[in-house]
Amino acid sequence: LVSSKEERGPLLTNRKEVREMTCEEWDGYVKAVTQLYESEHWTKYRKVHENERQLIWDLSHSDARQELFTFLPWHRLWLRGIERELQKIDPNIAIPYWNWALDSADPLNSPVLSDQYFGGNGDPENGDCIMGGVFEDLTLVANATIFEEDPDAEGATCCIKRYMPEESGGLLTLANIKDLLIGAEDFSSFN
Repeated sequence: LVSSKEERGPLLTNRKEVREMTCEEWDGYVKAVTQLYESEHWTKYRKVHENERQLIWDLSHSDARQELFTFLPWHRLWLRGIERELQKIDPNIAIPYWNWALDSADPLNSPVLSDQYFGGNGDPENGDCIMGGVFEDLTLVANATIFEEDPDAEGATCCIKRYMPEESGGLLTLANIKDLLIGAEDFSSFN
């Protein structure tokens, strides 16, 4: 499959931590994601993600757990595909990242999880649906693994959900992660 440079987008992108984006960059990103979400291209990436999610679910509940090491490179490739679709809409787009280590002690109060960006914790009175943020009105078409209690819900729609208990104690710090990585003899023991 051969495509022109214009169709591929830039070979290298400079990803920024979401808080380092200018207002213009953030607004362009949100506009492009919304436009992609409303296109037929989103359906293709959603289906690929659903199939992989089902595979990961199956592997994680089997004797083949060691095969899960493929998830990270697969996810990187999947995100790059989405980024290329976004760059067809706006060639200046680069998917931002969240350096959650900056917020590890108190992720619920992270600016990234505010209404300015991705919205905070979901509302337990409303099925843990996020009630703020730039994507609060997007709905997801679910596969059966999202609705584990109702496998017949294939194709149903749901809101974007987020639930982090306040008593969770935060996320792993960079020091915690470093200790985990150094202490692991191989990927299987790390996993």
